[in-house]
Amino acid sequence: MAPDADNRPCDSQLECKPLRFNRRRGIRRPARGEAIASVAMDNGATAVASVRLVDAGLWGIGIQSPAPMEVGRTIRLYFNNEVLPGRTGRIARCTADPGGGWRVGIATDPVLKAA
Repeated sequence: MAPDADNRPCDSQLECKPLRFNRRRGIRRPARGEAIASVAMDNGATAVASVRLVDAGLWGIGIQSPAPMEVGRTIRLYFNNEVLPGRTGRIARCTADPGGGWRVGIATDPVLKAA
């Protein structure tokens, strides 16, 4: 990993600079809890990680991950409680978190909620 302009570690395949504008299509509310993230890889393997929920809304979810995630990949979140169904989406952004780990933005479609 090479550092970006702010001297944060950055995987060269990921956009590590903060967004200069808000691309969200709807309001997000703070979220708490943990989930299991599952990402299908090109070689047929599945990468799995325990993630922390940051915020959520109808059109997206923000998580904190211990490892970077490739933008554009499909991700499935499995929540640790029985109240919320799992969610499927596309990784829209991944930035280094100054507090450690990675902030990942997931674009979801309300139709995919039950998928």
